[in-house]
Amino acid sequence: MRGAEKHALMLAAVNDALFTGWLDVLARK
Repeated sequence: MRGAEKHALMLAAVNDALFTGWLDVLARK
């Protein structure tokens, strides 16, 4: 259970980073 929780947190962090990166790319245009 704890491993799955850690995995979910990691996915959320990666997702957040990708989203932030996209916003940055869009803002530069």
